[in-house]
Amino acid sequence: MSQGFTGSISTITDLTITNTLTVNGNVSLDGGSFTFNASSADLDFLCRGNSDNQLFKLDAGDDAVLVGMNANTTDFSATKLIVSQADTAYTSAFPIAIVGEADGDSGSCAGIHGIGRTDGANTGTGVWGVATVTAGADGGTATGGYFTATAVHAGGNNIAVYGNAANGAIDYSFYGAAGTLYNADTVLVGSDASTTDFSAAKAIISQGDTGETQAADAGLVAEGVSAGTNSGRGILSYGVAKSAASGMGVFGVGLVDATGDTGIAYGGYFASADTHAGADNIGVYANASGGDDNLGVDVAGGVLRLNNNGIAADTNNIDANKYYISAGDLSPGNTQLELYGEGTALSVSVATASTHKMAVLIEGVQYYILLTNV
Repeated sequence: MSQGFTGSISTITDLTITNTLTVNGNVSLDGGSFTFNASSADLDFLCRGNSDNQLFKLDAGDDAVLVGMNANTTDFSATKLIVSQADTAYTSAFPIAIVGEADGDSGSCAGIHGIGRTDGANTGTGVWGVATVTAGADGGTATGGYFTATAVHAGGNNIAVYGNAANGAIDYSFYGAAGTLYNADTVLVGSDASTTDFSAAKAIISQGDTGETQAADAGLVAEGVSAGTNSGRGILSYGVAKSAASGMGVFGVGLVDATGDTGIAYGGYFASADTHAGADNIGVYANASGGDDNLGVDVAGGVLRLNNNGIAADTNNIDANKYYISAGDLSPGNTQLELYGEGTALSVSVATASTHKMAVLIEGVQYYILLTNV
């Protein structure tokens, strides 16, 4: 039998209700803590919204908090808090503290949107992730943030991490304070960097699209396009010498996989072969000055070989004060050195094994050239 009560009660010391309590009016609780399900029974607590039948639910049986009508422990069986704007059909059995899911049928969406606002000298962080270990000897990987985008689709790109920084004193889309930047696949830097142009490169850095394509295996591809006032440089590198240590802007080493390989190992390979009539093509440009000895090219070992008759002097632009050197046939017993000055050639051929020394005066400086058959 149910009984109705009308009026007010000023003080109740203890109230025990063994059946259902139905309240049709407002309820106000003030003056103490509220404990639901004190006996830890499998009893849920449910709050409905105007259009959401599961706006907030405490699922006692699964020990989980569910927010949103699509939140369920079937999809996320080991998650403590599930906040669902829509069912994404994604499932996970990993132990997770918080899951947020949203569906972008009507526009862009975010499972979790974190906003942190800086105040004074304090840092504002939208999402902060920290990974720890139980013991120093643990072999598992501690990951502060883990992001994936692996769904198969042809309509757009997959981006695991998207960074956008603007309007600061310095803008970093990605900032690594310590540790190594590792990527198992290709790294692209610059809006014109493309794996279509360089399909087998691991890292592509592009200041501008050069229009070049290359399918060769490459660790690094760098391209730069001149804007018309400055030189376009794919790589601009500086090395600083300190004490007795050398400074090298670029250091290249050519290796072989096995001693029987027949391919050529190049420490550095340079080419300038585009057809144009406006200026020269220079494969290697060397300039040395200000040192004790200034060597434009220093060959520490091996033979200096100049193909296609060596350095061909342009007869229309010969400087009368400079000498142009051309190497001829470098086969054994037929070494040749030609010195050009003011249009007159001086040829010296060495057909014996003896060593000859020859003095040449170039721009007031006397140089000694050793001539030896190869």
